[in-house]
Amino acid sequence: MTDSDKHIVLRIQDSGVYYNPSQKVEWSNTNFPDKKAFMFSKSKPIYWLVKMISYSTSGAKLFLKVVDYNPLDHESYYTQCPKKQVLSLDFMLLDWKELVSIFSIYEQKKFIDLEYNLISKYSLFSALNQVDEEKLYEFYQPFSKLSFKMGFIEFQKKLKGLPEKIKIAIPNIHIIPEFELIKSYFGKLFDTKKIKVIGVIGKLGDRTSYNFFSPEIEKIDDLLISGIKKLEIERKIFKPRVFAIDKSLFTPEEYFDGIEGELGDRTRKSNYDIINEILALKYIRNRRQLEYISGKLHAYEHKLHFTLTPTFGFLFYVVGKEMNHFIWEMLDSNATYLWSFEKETDKELSDRLITAEINFIRKNGRMLYLSNVKDIIFNKVSHTHAASKLVDGFPRWRAKINELLV
Repeated sequence: MTDSDKHIVLRIQDSGVYYNPSQKVEWSNTNFPDKKAFMFSKSKPIYWLVKMISYSTSGAKLFLKVVDYNPLDHESYYTQCPKKQVLSLDFMLLDWKELVSIFSIYEQKKFIDLEYNLISKYSLFSALNQVDEEKLYEFYQPFSKLSFKMGFIEFQKKLKGLPEKIKIAIPNIHIIPEFELIKSYFGKLFDTKKIKVIGVIGKLGDRTSYNFFSPEIEKIDDLLISGIKKLEIERKIFKPRVFAIDKSLFTPEEYFDGIEGELGDRTRKSNYDIINEILALKYIRNRRQLEYISGKLHAYEHKLHFTLTPTFGFLFYVVGKEMNHFIWEMLDSNATYLWSFEKETDKELSDRLITAEINFIRKNGRMLYLSNVKDIIFNKVSHTHAASKLVDGFPRWRAKINELLV
């Protein structure tokens, strides 16, 4: 999905939020207060350019952030159509000043329920200018005590001067519930186990309400999430988890999709995307070999596979003129393993045969395999001078590999 695909134009009217001239969502199916609490100005048509943040299949809810409250170009509104059913809308981080400018009537008190979705670093009440009294708080809260929700984090806290614990929410449009599974990584990236929280408690008439801000939570964005993804990929590669099932080869979906789900990335990545993310990691000694095989040799119409034992590795498939080949390149290994099959060999059969070879290595070790390999065309190509800063052994390795890929 391109960035332009993530943006749509909505028309805002008293009768509802219109996706196009014939499709709308009633205000009662949004996170706005009861419609009796506000009316929009009719002096001119109101259009919003919004970014689609996320979609929840439960309730067919679309989460949005307004990026332009007065877009000059709104022609797409007349032709756009939702790809999925949309029954409700949730607007995140609304700008209160922009809302006030397009209201003809509004009840400020009714919008307090939206306080965590209104842009305000320290206090919604300062924007409303109706604070009878307020008190500033500053404290630290452990990451382990945070709950990650859609568009905000939440926790309970007992504050001085209050009779009981209160529920505190801090907004950030990049946050999704799946972060609950990997929240320990935020602490690693921030180099702290706690977030700093600054906030106010204010009274509006007889009602007490709260608004809080955290510099750490504000820093969570796409770039930071990429950093977390990198840490998780490193963990999966350098400390592979043990699977209960007796299995040697794993597809990207089997081994890496958990990362995408935890980080909210629902796009299916290609083999090329996955290996590039892995090669972007540091401390991979045979990076040039992996880059060459993946970029020049691997047949990308065939699925890339991974091995976890005896070490993390890649199993590539190469289509030659006379034979087809499997290349097994393990991270930081001293050699490349290459198996070759006649063109007439059925792909499913060669898959089973190569799985059996790797299974033997996994259970018995490489040394025993190298002394017992038989009934299959096999070659081992050493990474000569791999650790040398004076001699470049890569050209010799590449020449030998190309010689074998007939």
